[in-house]
Amino acid sequence: MKSTLAVLAVALAAVLLLNGCVAVWGKGHNVVFANSEGMLIQYDPLIASPGSMAGIAQQEASKYGRVIVPGDFEPSNYGGIHQRYFKFITPTPAGRQNY
Repeated sequence: MKSTLAVLAVALAAVLLLNGCVAVWGKGHNVVFANSEGMLIQYDPLIASPGSMAGIAQQEASKYGRVIVPGDFEPSNYGGIHQRYFKFITPTPAGRQNY
């Protein structure tokens, strides 16, 4: 009986820790900063997908008439929170790169 309670306590603590960012942010991601050059997003990969983060970044880039280039990705060692930077660039004609 004691070991069952211990397992339940550990499982409950894990669930509460993993859901911590949602409780703080109110959603599965947090925009650390955003401007006309780029955007840094922290997100919980259990709740939000990398693709949905790219969509959020593209919405922000569109405000400036720009498109995104996924940049640095940093998985976190604490709480499972990941960070991704998206660079914003001006679209160019097909076949040309503007990095």
